[in-house]
Amino acid sequence: MILGIYCAGNLGKVFYDLAVRINAIQRRWEKIVFIDDVYEGASFYDGAEVHRLSAWKEPKENVEIVIANGTPRGRKAIYDRVTGAGYRLATLVSPTAIVSPSARLGAGVVVLDYAAVLADAVVGDNVLISVYTVVGHDVCVGAHSDIQTNTILGGNVRIGEGTFLGLSVTVKEELSIGRDTIIGMGAVVSREIGDGVTAVGDPARAVRRNEDGIIFRTHS
Repeated sequence: MILGIYCAGNLGKVFYDLAVRINAIQRRWEKIVFIDDVYEGASFYDGAEVHRLSAWKEPKENVEIVIANGTPRGRKAIYDRVTGAGYRLATLVSPTAIVSPSARLGAGVVVLDYAAVLADAVVGDNVLISVYTVVGHDVCVGAHSDIQTNTILGGNVRIGEGTFLGLSVTVKEELSIGRDTIIGMGAVVSREIGDGVTAVGDPARAVRRNEDGIIFRTHS
């Protein structure tokens, strides 16, 4: 079996390191490569091969893919392309993460180092749970969402599909955050947040519509 890490970028390097550590314990993959539609080189991090999906000749039954894009809309677009082409998604869980036996992880979920997914949590397809994040008991996280480092979701929280939670966000128990929403770094969510907005602050409040889905803005 070959693992294809889709996106030869910074997050791809993180996933590559994780896959190497998993492989040292479980020996899941014979080879780890990158897949990228725009990267020009033949190799990337640690000398790993880079392939374009459209030109790759490897039989699909020999491949599983994990998506290393850091934005929910980007993750969903690649998910649709990959699954539409008939590829399987790989789920990666760090050896240092804690995942309850009663939690359910969808296809393509990545749980990074020292994160915890607690009892009866449900994590949808293609979700990224970053380092030191806590997904509390009975939480439901919608597909293609991205939950960044040091974020804490209290029990019974609901996160809509395609939502981004920035670094060190805290969400009070029993609350819901809508789909296609961005919660800014350090926000404290103590009341419900709706669909399609960007919310920041303590307490978090919506400051604009999430029209373009851009997470990482460059300021001059």
